[in-house]
Amino acid sequence: MLFDKLFKYKKNTVADIENKKRNQFEKAIQTAELYLSCNEYSIEEKKTILTYMIDVIKRDIQSEYIADLFYNDESKKISLEFVPTLYFDKDGIKHYLEFSECQEVSLKDNYVITFPWNCGRMGDNILNIIKNGFKNYPINHIVYYYKELNICQVMNGNHSIAAGIYTEKGTVLAKIVDMKPLFENLKTDGAYYYSIHNNTIIEKVQDFRIAVIFEIAKMKYKLENELEP
Repeated sequence: MLFDKLFKYKKNTVADIENKKRNQFEKAIQTAELYLSCNEYSIEEKKTILTYMIDVIKRDIQSEYIADLFYNDESKKISLEFVPTLYFDKDGIKHYLEFSECQEVSLKDNYVITFPWNCGRMGDNILNIIKNGFKNYPINHIVYYYKELNICQVMNGNHSIAAGIYTEKGTVLAKIVDMKPLFENLKTDGAYYYSIHNNTIIEKVQDFRIAVIFEIAKMKYKLENELEP
């Protein structure tokens, strides 16, 4: 009986964690919508507040995935792209996101998300880069820059880039991802990404905070379009 209770407790704990993430997503979106609906703020002021929310969340993500290396035997990692790379338009035609030319990204001034997994390699890279400085190696350093989110995801070269972030020196070349088509064709509830047109599930959300950033960035995108004549 005792073991049954323990087993049940563990199952409920996992469910509680998932519910908490969904609730956190909903709370963040409700907060952003509250700012968005406030008539006392101008469009520019609303954009400023939404940018603040996005930047705070990005800072939270950046710190967690680096620090997690020291807390757990198996560090957290997002192996897929932050957002779906495919979508369906209103006619049901499948499209893929375009990856355009590379852009130089500062490790000091941009939010670059890394996923180091080896303490030894992390230590070696910290000592080496503090001593010799950060050097970009395009063959080894694979980075995506989600332009509309203003956030970078490291796909390869995690340890050296994480060390570069710490020293706040150096730049990397990142492939630019145009996300505007996703804003027009996808939505998320913090658990999954769906087609706006028919509610079909496109992909599971890997980190609810990325989903929050996606939806708030979509709000900003719409505000910016409203400024156009």
